[in-house]
Amino acid sequence: MKAGVYACLLLLAASLLASCDEFLDTMPDNRTEVDEPNKVTDLLVSAYPVHDYIFFNELMSDNMDCYPRYSSHTSLADSCWMWSEVSEEATFSPANLWSDCFGGITTANMALEAIENLGGPTTTELREAKAEALMLRAYHHFILVNTFCAPYDKAKNAQNLGIPYQYEVERELNPQYDRGTLDKTYELIQKDIEEALPNIGETNIEDAPKYHFNINAAYAFATRFYLFTEQWQKAVECANVVLGNTPSEMIRNWADQATVARNATEQSQKWIDAEANANLLICTTYGNLRNNFGNYSTLNYYSHGRVIGDTETIRAKNVWGDQYTMYYVQPFTYSSNTLDRVLWFKLPYFFQYTNIIKGTGYTRSVYTPLTGDEVLLSRAEAYIMLGNYEAAVNDMNVWARAIYRTPNTLTVNSITEFYNKIDYYEPLNPTIKKHLHPAFNIGAEGSEQECLLQCVLQMRRIAHFVEGLRWWDIRRYGIEIYRRSIGFDGSSIEDVSDMLKVDDLRRTLQIPKRAIDAGFQRNPR
Repeated sequence: MKAGVYACLLLLAASLLASCDEFLDTMPDNRTEVDEPNKVTDLLVSAYPVHDYIFFNELMSDNMDCYPRYSSHTSLADSCWMWSEVSEEATFSPANLWSDCFGGITTANMALEAIENLGGPTTTELREAKAEALMLRAYHHFILVNTFCAPYDKAKNAQNLGIPYQYEVERELNPQYDRGTLDKTYELIQKDIEEALPNIGETNIEDAPKYHFNINAAYAFATRFYLFTEQWQKAVECANVVLGNTPSEMIRNWADQATVARNATEQSQKWIDAEANANLLICTTYGNLRNNFGNYSTLNYYSHGRVIGDTETIRAKNVWGDQYTMYYVQPFTYSSNTLDRVLWFKLPYFFQYTNIIKGTGYTRSVYTPLTGDEVLLSRAEAYIMLGNYEAAVNDMNVWARAIYRTPNTLTVNSITEFYNKIDYYEPLNPTIKKHLHPAFNIGAEGSEQECLLQCVLQMRRIAHFVEGLRWWDIRRYGIEIYRRSIGFDGSSIEDVSDMLKVDDLRRTLQIPKRAIDAGFQRNPR
């Protein structure tokens, strides 16, 4: 089934779970109304996310500059770009992601409770449903800790605030939660992942496997988890399951992507195609991400414009090639009286009607939170941290050959020499190389290890363009970033107004006000 068609069906299913409270109202006598195995699978459809992190992660990252010559912005966008506390509860707000994750956790727990009420996971269908529910519970907690908790740091996790791990369906009117510590939260996420992985299967999801935690998606998420928690060998092992013996077949086929028309609709629909091997998990989300990050004047006050594109990302000279025109899909560049943006189209637009006669409903999008490209580049990063540089470079060459028509063949020496000739980034003299300050040891600046990490982080920044993952890499590697305003000419840097230092508490979003009012402990600011 094509991604766009199934996405529309999934929008209707996802709307069944508007909030945790709404769903709990349907559970009379504190019992889960699931008395047949197939209903467990149906219930799990509603445990997948319907809000995303893309909007605020991109705005908080170094992928956005300010363009005062344009006027379209919102208070939510302003708060995110300035790393201020976000009070807004609009469609793309962190508050909605918080509710969405806890709603998904509640639904996963309902499924787990229902399986126990049915006598436990005694059949293949129920074993796989339990594994999917455990993976969903782990995934939602992982998104929460990487949004609302301090960056992972082995030396500080025992002191930093975590997220209360929810094992039960919450039925108290006003429960009080102890946030616990970050190391405990990660320990419990890992426990769920490792219990789920052996039983993940596709018996229940064969009609639309890409919209569920299929085997590849589950191991892709595990790869990300182990990478983020510095368990490099486990990250490699999980990545191997996804990539197999021919990793080139599991990543984005950019040559195929280039065969469709160069417009937003065709490119974005192609990007989310469920038939593409690279798309391991596909999710729907509320809101019009296409307009905010596309070739529209919507939100034109903040943009990934020519300055960033030419000096840091998809139009900049890189070790695999000098000319951005040699990408299979040449970056789209817009510069006018209403817009300055360099982009690729990844985020399609859908409309979910609630009343077809009146023409009312919700704007929706579809995105790919787990991809083969991320798995490949995560494995390359893990190999670097394990000291297996040749294996890392092999993976980096696979990625370069997929995205670029005639890439240079990369070696440890060529990467090291290339990066050592580049100055480190300054806000008024931007380059692709930024100082790295991770909590773990990466060797001296200019060493082979540091240069290889510079390269793989640059590849990740480009591969995950407008996917929200760059912000997490900024947090993981303690990359210091700036807030810049671009002049009227579109090429000069008019002002540098702020800097996010390595130890800046603004790297962690404040938990929503309604959660604080309900008794959750605030993050330090």
